[in-house]
Amino acid sequence: MLDIDGWYLQNDNITKLVAHHERALAEKQNELSTLLKEIEDNNIDIVNFEKIYDDAILTLNNREKEATEHKTNFELQQKMADYANALHDGEACPLCGSKEHPH
Repeated sequence: MLDIDGWYLQNDNITKLVAHHERALAEKQNELSTLLKEIEDNNIDIVNFEKIYDDAILTLNNREKEATEHKTNFELQQKMADYANALHDGEACPLCGSKEHPH
């Protein structure tokens, strides 16, 4: 009789576990359906997504590099303009020591 009670208890536990996993599977299927609809609605090419993403990152990195170069050049030009504005006739240049400049 104990064996039968144990079997029913084990069967009940397995049935509950299967039901739990079925609910979890249904939730994951709903999440997948939502994601697939979102992909479709946004016209995302999932086959080439990684390449598209990598290309976008490369483009952004190149633009950042260009912007940094422009900023550096601008800062250098600004500093040179500051030096040129600080020149006075007969005084030594702070950069080269000359007392005459074409500026």
